[in-house]
Amino acid sequence: MILNRVEDPRYPDTVCGVVYQNAHRRNACQFSFACDGQSEAITDRTSWKAAVAHSAELLACDEECRASDRIGAAFWSATHYHADYVSPRWAKKLKRIGTIGAHLFYAEHIS
Repeated sequence: MILNRVEDPRYPDTVCGVVYQNAHRRNACQFSFACDGQSEAITDRTSWKAAVAHSAELLACDEECRASDRIGAAFWSATHYHADYVSPRWAKKLKRIGTIGAHLFYAEHIS
């Protein structure tokens, strides 16, 4: 989802730019951890290492990899997501494309 935004001209063109977009707006940023005022300290090293490994795999995934559905082809169109315990207004305007754990992912409708 972050990489899709990096490639979209409506968003910042770097991973950090996308992740920290509007971080100065408490509880109104793109990713809650960036503006919730809580510590960024890593407390679960096993999960952190798994996330780093998965991120490296995604960053290395080229067009052939994307087409192979190894990662999940539908998710390559996602530009939005939210946790399953919230219902943001914007979600009704987008196409839900899948779920990973407790997160729902969306893409814009293409006419």
